[in-house]
Amino acid sequence: MKRARILKIIYILAPLVVFYFVYWLFGIFPAIIFSGALSVFGILHDLARKKSVALTKIYVIVGLAFSFAAIYFTGNEKLYYVPALVGNVAFAGFIAALTARGKSVLHLAVKDFDIESIKDIDERTLRPLNLLWLAFFSVKAAIKVIGIMWLDFSTLYWMVFIFGDPMTVVFAGYSVYFVNRKIAARKKPQSV
Repeated sequence: MKRARILKIIYILAPLVVFYFVYWLFGIFPAIIFSGALSVFGILHDLARKKSVALTKIYVIVGLAFSFAAIYFTGNEKLYYVPALVGNVAFAGFIAALTARGKSVLHLAVKDFDIESIKDIDERTLRPLNLLWLAFFSVKAAIKVIGIMWLDFSTLYWMVFIFGDPMTVVFAGYSVYFVNRKIAARKKPQSV
């Protein structure tokens, strides 16, 4: 059982490893092409074996497409952020649709990893996380729109950076804290 889980994780993460290895050897465009091809091959392989397609493979392809578009627009100060803006709007729309249907973004995001403690948490309980991430991607999109319209490239760069990786770490950290609180609350014995 453990071996199968480890192989599954390796299979899911292979495009990421290929991306960094090819990037290190040949550069960004070959890395995107090889990693994308490996992801497409993995999807076709799953479909040929009549298996469900791992969502992480879809995430990789979408991420690579947006990265390719951003790299393509490098050199144009305003168009450089358009792919990221489209991605932020798409993620915000996706999260809004899931929230409207009462589905958890977290359940969907970790589906491929079979994390039992998260599966046991009710989807309604995780609704605040949906709203948190919806707000996060909406603010990121708004910053890019404002920046593209009215800010110079340097200011826009720093705004996008601050609301990019550092805020993602903060939001992810809070999400882990929130989930751990919910897991701990489920393990507490109920008083009669």
